[in-house]
Amino acid sequence: MQHLRRANHVHICALLAAVLLLLGTGGCLNGNGEAENDVDVANDTTGPSPSWECWDGEVADYQLPPEGDDRTWILVDLLHTDIQTPTDHCLHRDQYAYQGTYGFSRLFDHFEEYDYPWAPTELELSGPRLEPYDILFINLLHDRNPDFTQDEVEAIKEFVHDGGGLFVIGDHTNVYRHAERINRFLEPMGLHMMYHTAVDYPPVYSVSGLGWIMMFDFADHPVNEGVEMISFKTGGPIDSENPDDDLVFTSDQSFADYWDESNDGGYYGTWSQGDDEELEPSGPLSVAAATEYGDGRVALVGDQNIFGDGWVNLGHNFEFAANIVEWLAGNEGAETPLREKPRRGHNIAFPAHVNYYQTARNSHSAGYYALFVEANRNQNITARVTPGLEMLNTDTLFFHSADIHFGESELDDRLYADDELDEIADFLDDGGQVVISFQAGDIPESSIQLLDTLTEDFELEFDGETWSPGDETPLQPERSQGFHQASSSAFDIDGVHLGTLGPGEFPPHSDDEADEIRQTVADARGEDVEDVRIDGDDIYRNLASDYAPEQFDDGGSREDTNVYLYDVAVNWGEPFWEAELPGGTTAIANHKVVGDGELIIFVQDGFWRNWTLGTNELMRPEAFFRKDVVESYHRFLDYLAGE
Repeated sequence: MQHLRRANHVHICALLAAVLLLLGTGGCLNGNGEAENDVDVANDTTGPSPSWECWDGEVADYQLPPEGDDRTWILVDLLHTDIQTPTDHCLHRDQYAYQGTYGFSRLFDHFEEYDYPWAPTELELSGPRLEPYDILFINLLHDRNPDFTQDEVEAIKEFVHDGGGLFVIGDHTNVYRHAERINRFLEPMGLHMMYHTAVDYPPVYSVSGLGWIMMFDFADHPVNEGVEMISFKTGGPIDSENPDDDLVFTSDQSFADYWDESNDGGYYGTWSQGDDEELEPSGPLSVAAATEYGDGRVALVGDQNIFGDGWVNLGHNFEFAANIVEWLAGNEGAETPLREKPRRGHNIAFPAHVNYYQTARNSHSAGYYALFVEANRNQNITARVTPGLEMLNTDTLFFHSADIHFGESELDDRLYADDELDEIADFLDDGGQVVISFQAGDIPESSIQLLDTLTEDFELEFDGETWSPGDETPLQPERSQGFHQASSSAFDIDGVHLGTLGPGEFPPHSDDEADEIRQTVADARGEDVEDVRIDGDDIYRNLASDYAPEQFDDGGSREDTNVYLYDVAVNWGEPFWEAELPGGTTAIANHKVVGDGELIIFVQDGFWRNWTLGTNELMRPEAFFRKDVVESYHRFLDYLAGE
């Protein structure tokens, strides 16, 4: 019905535009039958379109979908927000800015690829401008941009009532004054963005702190088809007039943390629940909702970063967004859902059900969070952290270690089921790539399961001692501190030095240097220096570039540098990645053709973990201990993709 409505409007509008052009005016008619002279109508072109690089077109004043094009067209509002838009912000190898890391480039590229084209506009929204489109997308608003006029509010309501789809992104605590603005048209539709942060607790319901939460409770709705977990990076709850409109829920341990208007840096609350249950209600909380309004449909999601390039491939965030767009367009019955269409480039799946999302956790002591985000900086890679084994459209299965300990048996003792191990073996035998990653000195039982299933005669060796899957006593290889030249017969790793960085302060610094950093941070934040606490990232950012790899060729000369590679050999397969230690060569990874596929086993991956790469995905890898690791990782990704 939406397509028919739009097609009729396009034909009529094109005719009117031609007549008005002869009369010396331009555009279509507004709701009062008067000419809208500021509408620039272009029926003979689709205008700029996003590519797999980044958006490379200009933002046109306005454009109509081409005549006769019955695809679902999305209009992206750029007048009321300019943050994290799909036109201006895109994650790539040189992008470490916050906005660029969490733009919507990947998601909207997928829409464009599979017949959901979109166009941006910086003009005020009106009935004639909205009517040719099927879906209006309104991203997280910013208070430096204009607020909606009352005419725009009415135009949005009329657009939806007449059969349009509305996709709105909210966030936490009325940040940027977004909630009070979108509520003006959402409340008549039965939805209300609350002035709170949705707070839940690690490790079960959060991958980091109280704001990077995971949701596992979903209503029975087409939008939730195939969705098992979605994750926020600090978002807000929703109050729906009709509880049946609520889609996704936090746990019963969660609560709504009320905003602090005086905290103009983010309007965050106190991160603790007060005594007023009415002001700060306990969970479960609704964090996404969908409703019908007139003949149209509306979807509201309470977090912006959930669909950003650096987070959209965690859990089923991507699938959730794809389902929303299909539902808004009335296409939820598609034979092949948009969520199941292949994503860009080489697809890597990091199954997370056994290591319980260790891949996405950003603690200093464990996790691969920076590595996960870094993978998606490669425009030819889609790196997904999946709630379970997901073989559809997967080229590489990558199993990170599960050696993080949560202190809860239901999380610490997870293993692969027998049928899962059979599926993995079949995937490999049928031509897939499988990567197993752990540290030789601490191999979890789940990794041993994979070794036992996929290899024969796998053996580690150190100092005359050997270890094989099934041996009760693990090896205790020595750590060789420092940075060591890497080599590989399988891919180009020339010029790269590797090491790992354990917890602690690095690079080494004096008290005076720390005081200078503290003063710099205080000035930047506008705080008193005595209130500033600096962390490892501040040290890295300010000092690391002053140190060169040559200073550590002797194996490390400072007590507070915990940089090492294990001295270990692998008696299985062929060398894939090695490093030169003072006493010889150490194995980093070996590989072997198994069936029609390739099995790669990393026996030491400490240099890939947060304790080397840090927990701040926005920090450029300029220091030598991070720069070479990131460079080697991208070369490895290129190898996986066959480049």
